[in-house]
Amino acid sequence: MNTTLKMVETLKEQEQDFEWYPTTRGMIAAVCNNMRGRHNGGIAVLDVGAGDGRLFPIMDELFQGVKFAPDIVNRFAIEKAQALIQAMPADVCIVGTDFERDTLIDKKVDVIFSNPPYSLFEQLAAKIIKEANAVDVYLVMPERWKNSGQISDAIKKRDARAAVLYSDSFLTADRKARARVDVVHISMRSNSFGYGENKSDVDPFAIWFDEHFPIDQETGKEKEEKQKAKQNAGNLVEGRNQVEVLAELYRADLDNLLANYKAVSGLDATLLKELGIDVKTIREGLKSKIAGLKCKYWKELFDKMESITKRLTKKSRESMLKRLQDHTQVDFTIENAYAVVCWALKNANQYIDKQLLEVYQRMSGPENVRNYKSNSHFEADTWRYCRGEDWWETHHHYALEYRLVLENYHAIMPADPWLRSDYESGLHKDAHDYIGDIFVVARNLGYDVINDAEQREWESNQPEEFLYWNEDGPELFGEVRAFKNGNIHIKAARGFMEALNIEAARLNGWIKSAREAANQLGLPAKVCEQYFGSNLQLTGSKLLPAAS
Repeated sequence: MNTTLKMVETLKEQEQDFEWYPTTRGMIAAVCNNMRGRHNGGIAVLDVGAGDGRLFPIMDELFQGVKFAPDIVNRFAIEKAQALIQAMPADVCIVGTDFERDTLIDKKVDVIFSNPPYSLFEQLAAKIIKEANAVDVYLVMPERWKNSGQISDAIKKRDARAAVLYSDSFLTADRKARARVDVVHISMRSNSFGYGENKSDVDPFAIWFDEHFPIDQETGKEKEEKQKAKQNAGNLVEGRNQVEVLAELYRADLDNLLANYKAVSGLDATLLKELGIDVKTIREGLKSKIAGLKCKYWKELFDKMESITKRLTKKSRESMLKRLQDHTQVDFTIENAYAVVCWALKNANQYIDKQLLEVYQRMSGPENVRNYKSNSHFEADTWRYCRGEDWWETHHHYALEYRLVLENYHAIMPADPWLRSDYESGLHKDAHDYIGDIFVVARNLGYDVINDAEQREWESNQPEEFLYWNEDGPELFGEVRAFKNGNIHIKAARGFMEALNIEAARLNGWIKSAREAANQLGLPAKVCEQYFGSNLQLTGSKLLPAAS
């Protein structure tokens, strides 16, 4: 039995088979052929009803070595079945789990693709066309789509053009079906040739707004009752987790916001004109507020994922959050939140490895390194000035010493009082971030450092000792000194530096085994066996604390 049929059995057992008929290679090839020349460089693609995410690796394969083909950089998906979400590649970002409830108007991408369930294809295809914040939409639909009034109306509203690229059936597909389908391209571009970046002048948000907030400026006022705003506090069920609590608060805030704008739709047009308010102003205001509300709650959730965030450096945290928010504003629902947590867990391990190398590189300098036994090449004079993209090719196969001089350029607070806002407890915020990043890497290597740097009073050349927790209680991790010239001196625990050197060498490909690490670094074999492969890899699913 092939993997697709096994997955279908799993979906049926879990009662999550929402008519998943995986798109065939021929259908995807028709889409890729049409995309050539239309999109260059990095693009963002959203697959609505993505299944197991197979669209993206097939696209990669079909675009490999092809001229005028785009690079699929940002990959987004909406999928309802949890088993399929789990099966997706780690680089696919889940931005929704229930398309009937989610919106596309605020998910800005270049291309939207969908092979929707055929029992719902009319309403889902019409929704995608009306709400798509993209220049090209590709839909796999039964041949009878041409007779659909809903789809025809949606295409007219967007001033778009539809063309059939390919026709086929699922008779030879991984999951067979008799349905004859068309692969349809919906172009939102305003120019007749379909190339370039210019999009249709029809704003998808304007269509959505007009359908949900009908302000009649001809007759005066709509007879709609103003919804009573929900209260944000006081009615939460004790013991629920953070996802459920945040989702309820978000829904209450959003309902309150929409109720207020609904109320505006009941005002007389004459009064609105006297107040200097027009429909465009109201529409743009709502658009901005909804986007801001979503950002607020996703950031709140991300901040509460301590099991992940405490394992990430400042740059990794910002990168992961930006990756989530780029091109998209995900609807904050319980289902979407759990899908995002799943995505974060899949991707956190990549960040954990990458950030170790970034911190290691930043700690590297002529004062701090010693070469491997097999590496005699070392040019101290060029080290400081060779920090470009080929830096690792120029300086490699080395280890850090246990005492480090870090050039931070901002450390102890100067006498100028105007600069004090950037300093916490006498130490610059950049230095706090720098020290904190080192402690994060140490924590991932098994040294649970107590980072209370912001609670201390820092003075130039005065040592600050930091502890870490081990099985027997607190133990000295190291000593940090900061100076007015911007430098930071660190004397770190020998075990941490041994672990850091071994793992940096492994991740850089400088060593392939613990035995090779012992030969190159001059460390005991037992130590190398202990630390080789010791950088943390998250595997658990319990990432969020319970709500109080």
